[in-house]
Amino acid sequence: KILFVQCQNSDLIVHTRDGRYKAKSSLHELEQKLSPFGFIRTHRSYLVNSSAIVEMIPWFNGSVKLIMDDKERTEVLVSRNNVKGMKEYFNL
Repeated sequence: KILFVQCQNSDLIVHTRDGRYKAKSSLHELEQKLSPFGFIRTHRSYLVNSSAIVEMIPWFNGSVKLIMDDKERTEVLVSRNNVKGMKEYFNL
């Protein structure tokens, strides 16, 4: 089960409960494939599974920080540009 996808140093890293895997497609391509399954773009470098979000915390300058449901409780930032879309997705 994919928790989130991260673009890091031009590598695409898929984070699951079992580990991390490199992907060969682009973040945009994965977004197109996964958006029907509850994945939302939170930042130019992140695509998250909405069901794997544990907590949403207001952050600086109108952004939001997400706490993900992985062992590390990874923090993922939601850019100011994507906050509105995320709030609409969750009806907030």
